[in-house]
Amino acid sequence: MAIPEAAPVFKLTFTAQQSGGKLSEVFELDESELAALAFTGALNESKVELQFSDLTATHNPAGANGVQLFQNRPNPFSGTTAIGFVLPEACEVQLRVFDVSGSMLAEHKGQYPAGKNEERFELNVTTGLLYYELTTPFGVWAKKMVAAGK
Repeated sequence: MAIPEAAPVFKLTFTAQQSGGKLSEVFELDESELAALAFTGALNESKVELQFSDLTATHNPAGANGVQLFQNRPNPFSGTTAIGFVLPEACEVQLRVFDVSGSMLAEHKGQYPAGKNEERFELNVTTGLLYYELTTPFGVWAKKMVAAGK
């Protein structure tokens, strides 16, 4: 399976159990035993970097309004993928998938209950970067995903 150049291969998410510090001050790459390197398909070296978001919350990673959009699973995917989200209360939701040119490939729209929800998408696209967008009365959230083809 080929992964597009510069596409994230994995992502680690940590939830703070108590306030008082920043993860960026606690975590670092220790290269004393193994260099922090990734390699392209042509075996060119690329540095591995830690990236920290500015989102801060304790026991509420969704933020103040309670909405949370999860990374699709699996990612990269081939054919079918699932997108999960959390709502603070029942509401009308629109979940859409777009290609890089902005063309809408799929949509789920409806009334969803409060709590965790998930929609499955059957996307018969070749390969490449796609975007998905969650629209709620509380705001709009978007993420990227990678289609690996069929």
